[in-house]
Parts: sequence; structure tokens; C-alpha cells
Amino acid sequence: VGSTLTGLLPSALTTIRARHPGLHIEVVSGFSDELLHQVERRRLDAAIISDYDSSLRDIHWRPFLRERIVMVTPQSARETDARRLMLTYPYIRYSPSAAVGRLIDEAIKDAKLEIRETMRLDWLEAIEAMVHHGLGISIIPERRFPARNDLRVRTLPFGNVPFYRTLGLVEPLDG
Repeated sequence: VGSTLTGLLPSALTTIRARHPGLHIEVVSGFSDELLHQVERRRLDAAIISDYDSSLRDIHWRPFLRERIVMVTPQSARETDARRLMLTYPYIRYSPSAAVGRLIDEAIKDAKLEIRETMRLDWLEAIEAMVHHGLGISIIPERRFPARNDLRVRTLPFGNVPFYRTLGLVEPLDG
């Protein structure tokens, strides 16, 4: 999935290439559902995806990382209450086409929040850039391997019950 391309994946690929210099690796980005279909059709040997329901298919799922869903605001925002922040700032939505976007929508529904959506983006770094520039607030996964950039946002816990994005590797059972 896209958010691993600037955080987790470069370090992992560096290690893999050092240990296995003859291994041919091709990197393809996309939404979890798209990548899963490519693995099912044997167009990809494996994929890192988000929040796979392992009861649905004959695919081996190896979860390896959980990231808490958090609210991000511009650094200048002093408010900490999610409801008040949603009233004060426009909301930048993580695309519901992405598995994590659907998870975030579920977390918003659970928190009973009303939003004023002004943007719908499918790239985590784009959301962080918009928030950094004061164009709104968002709810995103708190990456344990963040991209190296100069974008600064304020991170706040979100919801009464924590929600998590789970990243994992999928591959065919006989892969």
C-alpha cells in the first residue's frame, strides 16, 4: 500500500537486497483490494496490504504491524477535543476506496462525529501536507515508520475505543 512506500519499504528493501543480491524485486503500488486481486491471480507473488479479512479467501495473511488511528491537526491548533476540532476545521478524508479509509470511516461513525469534508485523498503524505499547511484536519494511521519530510502536524488520540490499522503480507497458500 502507498503509505509503506515512503516509510517502511525503503529500509526493508535495502536489507533484503543486501542479504539476497540476486533476488529480482518489482514494486507495485495500489489499494489493498487491488493488490490482493493481483496476488490471487498470481500476477504478484506477495503484497503488503492493510486490514485483510483472512476468512474471505485462500490467501496466507501474515500481519506484522499495527498502527493506531489518530487525529492530525495543524501545529497551530490548540484545541484537543475532536468534536470541537471538527466544527472549527474542514475535514480531509482518507479515500474510502482504501481499506484504511473504510476503517477510519467506521471510527468516525463510532465516535458519532459529523464532518465537513472538503477533500478526499488517497495518499497519506498528501493528507499530511494539507494538514501541515492549515487546510484542515484528518484522521489517519499513526505510522510507526514515518516518511522523512519536513511536514509537521500535531497528533492527538482519537476515539473512546482505539482503532488500529494492521499491515501484513499476503501470498497464495501454496506460495
